[in-house]
Amino acid sequence: LRKSAVSIIRISITAERKSASHHQKNMAAAEVEARMKEIESSWKAKDVDKLLEYYLPDATLYSVGIEPAVGKEAIKAVLKQAMSGSGGGMTTDKIVASGDIGYASGSWWASSELNGNYLLVLRKSDGKWMVEMDWNTVNKGVDKIVEFITKSS
Repeated sequence: LRKSAVSIIRISITAERKSASHHQKNMAAAEVEARMKEIESSWKAKDVDKLLEYYLPDATLYSVGIEPAVGKEAIKAVLKQAMSGSGGGMTTDKIVASGDIGYASGSWWASSELNGNYLLVLRKSDGKWMVEMDWNTVNKGVDKIVEFITKSS
């Protein structure tokens, strides 16, 4: 009977730990989801300065056909060009987060002629979820990216 009681207590403690860990993951994912809504809103409004507030100072943006953009000023130049179209927006399809690291992925579009997919790696810094790395693919409009590179060179 004593061994059974000890086993039940161990199982209960293990279950509580797993439940607490699951709660933390859900809480982290909910926080990242809230941050992504802010990012999506800034992208839709084409508010580059507001969007940059969600990036860490040493963040890196990777995109097709260009060198990685490191730091907010370099990222700003890329985002301004990407947002120069007549439309724009982004949707988030997947969010995974635990502890102080997470990612979000989905699709973006600057216009009907320029769109792709993204993967953002976010890190919790000073209590806020911030973009550390931003990877983008271009599904349509690679010529616009090449045009941007040509103008920037």
